Amino acid sequence: MSDFQQRGPITTLPRLTRDRLERIEGQLCTATAKRPLTLAIPCLASEMDQLALAGMVAELAKATYLDSVLIALDRAEASEYHRALQYFRAFGRRTVVLWNDAPEVLAIRAEVEASVGALPAGKGRAVWLAIGYLLAED
Repeated sequence: MSDFQQRGPITTLPRLTRDRLERIEGQLCTATAKRPLTLAIPCLASEMDQLALAGMVAELAKATYLDSVLIALDRAEASEYHRALQYFRAFGRRTVVLWNDAPEVLAIRAEVEASVGALPAGKGRAVWLAIGYLLAED
């Protein structure tokens, strides 16, 4: 028996056909008419140089059900933060770039870590910071 077979079944997503996609997008448009939807995206500064992110931004810019986008930008210098502000304008809607390495954010993180322990670097921490921002924004 191969290593692959020993792991057991693999969960797969159903095929997202055009008609199914249109139905799901229609449901999202109906739901978000009552409650605006913000998409939070954790992102490394280096990903702005990758074709994958450019393609994702182009596709998401077409999503009529999104009210706003929040980019949780990690591993970024000040110049990369300013570049991100320009880069993500392509969304064509309200976009917030949360600079996770900004002195103010680092100070808040240090305060939290003093009471709960270190928050390991990665997408989890970036999403946690994004959710905190959204909750504070209300």
